[in-house]
Amino acid sequence: MRKVFGKFVQVTKPLTANACGQDCILLQRMAQLHTNSHNSVQLHSIKGVVNLNASSKIGIPSSHPTGHLPQQSFREIVYSLRLQDNSPLFLSILPRPGGAIIDCIIPNTAAAETRLVQINQHLPGYLKFYLKELGYNHDGVVDLLNRACDLDLTASIAQLKWDTKHKVVILPSESELEYDLDNVESELW
Repeated sequence: MRKVFGKFVQVTKPLTANACGQDCILLQRMAQLHTNSHNSVQLHSIKGVVNLNASSKIGIPSSHPTGHLPQQSFREIVYSLRLQDNSPLFLSILPRPGGAIIDCIIPNTAAAETRLVQINQHLPGYLKFYLKELGYNHDGVVDLLNRACDLDLTASIAQLKWDTKHKVVILPSESELEYDLDNVESELW
């Protein structure tokens, strides 16, 4: 028995033409578990990451009374992101050759897909605001984002706004659209 994707799987020998029925049932069950595992995840891409292994001294200062924050990689921070039910958002993260895009495997749920769309609008901005909300040290977060993400994206973080209720980054173009919509609505009344 080996543990694969958090479940124990029994590795068997190839079945022959004269295999017993129990072996055939076991193979069918294993094939179904394998199919269920692959159908319960989705592959997506995230833009703007150039170095998954970049690291910085980052953490929540109140949880480290000595003041010595741990060295954490960008990959560790991304893997620590959770959904509302406390399940992990990312099951696997793989860099694409050439950089600036990573492929990620997420659970096949509406909550995971929605969160990924929110993150993918502006990954560095999302992480900066989200980690700040959790209490992470500002300097460590900024240093990590500068090392791990596309510099054009990190430079544009100052123009972003954060919706704390929905945990969404609001891009400048969306802010202008909201302002225009408010003006139109006020003129109609």
